Amino acid sequence: MIVGITGTIGSGKGAVSEMLVERGFKQLVMSDVLREELRKEGKEENRDNMLAKGNEMREKFGSGVLMERLLAKAEQEGYEKVIIDGLRSVGEVEELKKAGGVLVAVDAPVETRYERAVKRKSSKDNIDLEKFKEQQKAEFDKPGAIGDCVRKADFDIFNDGNFDDLKEKVKEILSKLE
Repeated sequence: MIVGITGTIGSGKGAVSEMLVERGFKQLVMSDVLREELRKEGKEENRDNMLAKGNEMREKFGSGVLMERLLAKAEQEGYEKVIIDGLRSVGEVEELKKAGGVLVAVDAPVETRYERAVKRKSSKDNIDLEKFKEQQKAEFDKPGAIGDCVRKADFDIFNDGNFDDLKEKVKEILSKLE
């Protein structure tokens, strides 16, 4: 079983992935492919560089390149249950679905997402609320990107409650898949 996760910045995609890992899924993360490439080039791992690297790789190798690499890794490792976190392009969704996977979209109120991003203290999230909103809008509205991925999701989670609420939503989805 392959489950892909897409959604807005700070929406709780990572928490959903962690819940699936607790249920025996192996986690693969789209941005790990980008981080690896940035390290090879000696570039800083921040949101702008990661977005640029992802766009560059998609342009050069096709919009599903990151998913292709992760699916190949999952197959090579013999993973039976896989969660792939961070789908950002329609090409990735198409590759996921071609492989028999399902897509879960996660979202939350923008202020909540910003607070979460600030709390995780990642270098890629070291921005103010206005810059966060600008990035969100640009990423969501770009054709073939997150907004289109979200619209292609098989399941939607609006993460506006607490951790237990989120856990119940994930449990409900898994019951439909199993």
